[in-house]
Parts: sequence; C-alpha cells; structure tokens
Amino acid sequence: MKRSVTLNLSIIVAVLVGVAIGVGGSVAGVLISPQLTGITSEFRCVDCHQLHGAITLENVPFNAFVLLTGDVPEPALIRVNDILPYRLAGQASISLLDLLAQNGVEDFKEVSLIAADGGIVTLERQYVGKRSLLLSYLEGVRFQDDGLHISTWLKGVNKIIVVGNDLPIIVDGRATSMGRLLRENTLTVIAERSYPMYHSEEDGQVREGEYSHLHTGAPLDALVAHADFSTVTVTDAEGQMYTIDARTAEGAILTIYYGKPTLMFPDLHKGEWVSDVERIISNP
Repeated sequence: MKRSVTLNLSIIVAVLVGVAIGVGGSVAGVLISPQLTGITSEFRCVDCHQLHGAITLENVPFNAFVLLTGDVPEPALIRVNDILPYRLAGQASISLLDLLAQNGVEDFKEVSLIAADGGIVTLERQYVGKRSLLLSYLEGVRFQDDGLHISTWLKGVNKIIVVGNDLPIIVDGRATSMGRLLRENTLTVIAERSYPMYHSEEDGQVREGEYSHLHTGAPLDALVAHADFSTVTVTDAEGQMYTIDARTAEGAILTIYYGKPTLMFPDLHKGEWVSDVERIISNP
C-alpha cells in the first residue's frame, strides 16, 4: 500500500509540474510539502489540501491582485504574493483579521468577500475569527473558516469590501458610508478618457486610440431622495459647497478616488469632480 501511494504521488507531481511548465514557462524547482515527509499508507487527501496541494512552484509567482476597499484608511490593490508570502513564513495562509489589521482596519461591522465569478460572502464581525483564513488560489485567494458552513468557503476572491461602524456621509438625511454604498446596487462608468495618437514613420499614417478608466460606485440618481432633482448641493470635508445641475450630474456616481469619497462626473475632467464628499442634498 505504501508503495502504491508513493507511486501515485509521483505521478501527480509529474503531471502538475508538466502543466506548470507548459503554462508558465520553466520551473526551477519543486518543493514537496514538509507534511508529506515520511508518507505512509495513512496519508489522507486533506493533508495536502490543507496546504493548497502537495507542491509549491518556487519561481512561479501569483500575479493576481485583491482589491481592499470600502471603509478602510487607504483602499489598495494588494498583490497575492504580498498577502501570502507563505514560502518564506513557512505557512500557507493568513487570517482575514491579520490582513485587515495590516491595512489599518482594527474594527468593523461587516466584511464582504467577492469572487471573480460574482460570488459574494458577507460576514458580521462576530463571525470573523482566528480560523477565518485566506489561502493561495490560482486566481485571487480563497477563503476558509472551519467554524462556518462550507458554502461560505469562497474561491477566487479578488475584492474585499469592509463596512465600518461609522456613518460619515449624509445623503438627504440618510447616514451611510462608502463600504455600505459599494455593496448596494452599483454602476460602472468609463471616465478619464484620453485619445493618444501615434505617427508611423513606416507609412506616414496617424493612428488614434482611446485610453480610459473604469470606475464603480453608487449612482447618484439612486442615492438621493428626489431622483428627478433640478440640482444637488454637495458639501466636502472642508465645508465647501457645490451646486450641480441635473444635466451635469447625469450618470454621476459616488465612488472612492485616491482614498476619498468622490462625486464623479464621467464626461467631465477629474478637476471638476467633487472630492472628500460629506453631504449631498437633492433639490426638487
């Protein structure tokens, strides 16, 4: 039995290394997990899967990113390699609480984990503990908590939205926060358009393309009490007030831009957006 298990493991390692070489180029080395040393017939599948498989591809980095956003001190795109440097630390996971603490989040009300395929898991603070782990995964990271139902173990997590306890934004008398707004019905718009041109020395032709950015936020017309407003009055953190007419505000979203709640007008230059928003009032 022991010989059979060893043979099967060798085949698995050979296949995985072959796939890795075919997909990602040459692999300098394959490290067998320490937990597989002295493998016997009592070997169980879980012994590998707890460490995300039996091998570590030493020189093949995880190039995926995870967006940490919402009610956080500084929203950021975090490389998975930075989240899970487990080859150096000797471990294959990091607790969700530790990741949040490393990014300045000490307390929160809820946290939502969103996967690339649209799956979303939301947990109240009381249900996030030391066993709430983030582990490596081919795309993003995967979430696991032995204290929660397995249906919450989300794979391919590429976004984490934190909902804090504070409500610093007031919209027509309703207190909210960016974390809450980014979990509700959102709208993705194209903004910051530019049209770079290239002159070819080969044929003398001038070719033009469009470069822009996608931004996701809460649509203004769905936020305010009067969807058919004539104007909106926006107040920023310094007390400066801006009055914006309905035509200008068409398609506007409230999003996070460079770490601050920003009322973004997709068709206007970013210099005309309102940053550090604290209050919005719609006027019929």
